[in-house]
Amino acid sequence: MQTQSQSGSQPLTSKETEYVVDSMSNEESIVKHLAVIAATAQQPDIRQLCSNLLATHQQHFQSLSAHLQHKRAQAPSQVPASAMSGGTMMGGSQGNLQ
Repeated sequence: MQTQSQSGSQPLTSKETEYVVDSMSNEESIVKHLAVIAATAQQPDIRQLCSNLLATHQQHFQSLSAHLQHKRAQAPSQVPASAMSGGTMMGGSQGNLQ
């Protein structure tokens, strides 16, 4: 079992980094799909549900990105620069759906 000081200071392994990058890609895909559904749904309750889920998955993506940036600052060689691009999700307009 890791202590709190050990878990926060160790760099990510390449496998862990790969998992986080894959998770970011999955979250981005989910956000894109939810944005389309929220924009095209006819029923207000479906639009609202998708908008809520969209916000949740954007937060997941942002949390993963922040964690990766933190780990990259600790050990720059551990995290590929391509993993930090954030894709199109962060700059897109999906979060503005109501």
